[in-house]
Amino acid sequence: METVLIVLIANTLLQPILTYMINSRCVRIKCGCIEIDRELLPIETKTEEDKDKDKDKNKNKTENV
Repeated sequence: METVLIVLIANTLLQPILTYMINSRCVRIKCGCIEIDRELLPIETKTEEDKDKDKDKNKNKTENV
């Protein structure tokens, strides 16, 4: 019973920290005893075709309502 409680508390505390580290755009992250050096993946920008497709999807959704 105590082991389950410890695991739940650890998960509750560590999950937001790990989520921040994954979503961060920083190359070096230091948080307490955890230190990460990593390469960032490039951010993909939407092309004009992608924007037009999104507009068409939104237009079709509003027409169906």
